[in-house]
Formats: sequence, C-alpha cells, structure tokens
Amino acid sequence: MHRLSDLGQSVTLNLSHRPGVRECPIIEQQILLMAEYTCTFSDAAVREESRERLEALIQKMFARRHHNRVSAGPSGQMWLTVELVQALRRASEVYRELSTKTRGPMPFEIGYLRIRDGRLESISNSLRMDSPEVFVRIVSEFVEPGATISLAAVEESDEIPDGGTWSVIGIGDVEKVD
Repeated sequence: MHRLSDLGQSVTLNLSHRPGVRECPIIEQQILLMAEYTCTFSDAAVREESRERLEALIQKMFARRHHNRVSAGPSGQMWLTVELVQALRRASEVYRELSTKTRGPMPFEIGYLRIRDGRLESISNSLRMDSPEVFVRIVSEFVEPGATISLAAVEESDEIPDGGTWSVIGIGDVEKVD
C-alpha cells in the first residue's frame, strides 16, 4: 500500500508485503515533504531554566542532521530513529506531546540555531523543515513569552505551506499573527 497525499501531508509506506520477505512486521513511516524557510527571531530571550537543555538539543540535532542519509539499512535506521525520538522526548516536554515513544517529527532545523547574548537566533540563511508549526511549538518551550518567530518560504508556491509569523504565548502555546 502506497499513499501520497498533498504536499505537506504524510506518505504512508506499508512494507509488510515486500517481495522476498517471508515475515516482516508492518512498518509505517510518516514522511513529510520539506521546504526551505528564512527564519528570524524577535525578542527571543532564552528561558534561563531551559538553557542547558536547549544547548544540548541544538548540538544533538546538528550532529544528527544527516540522519535520513544513514546507510545502516532499514532496521539500523529504524533503531537510530527510535533512539533519536527518545532523546528528543527526554529533552522537550512539548516534543513528548507531539510524538509517541517510537515516532515523531524530526526537527533537525533546531540544529541550525544558537544562543547568543541570551537570545535565540538562526545561524543559517534558510532552514529546511516539514512543519513550521511543530518547529515553533518546540522552540516555544525554550524562549520567554512574547518572542516572535517569522518564517517565510524561500520559494513561493501554492504547494509550500506558509510559515507565517508566530507569537509565543507560553510553553507549547503559540499564536499565528499573520
């Protein structure tokens, strides 16, 4: 069974009936199509109590940015994905709400952020992400309320979801303002 929905939606792969495989558990993996966004932060003061967790998360996501290209084979990559999801769940309360114990979004774009003078900023001209809202919700856990995160698609198209401008109300609580 292969199902491809509209851009920004999920692709479901059921590998249980692969030729030459006698028994294979049903494996469904959500793959979201990614787009590039410019990212600017305003008033994004990092919460002091979460600074160390954010620094560790930035380092982990940067180090794992090539995760999807790992040539450990399907079972090896699945194990690495579960390990990464578990690490993200330990680092982020918001991520725990957005994921299961073995699956969840992979916010590698967090690896392209840094803390400078107590504020969060992007170190890249653009960030590749599949869900601007997931990115903003996770970041909201680490910045003070009142922070604004603006995401603009690098290539404008009807197929690419609008990033928009988001205001952080609280942890996991964000509001799209445009």
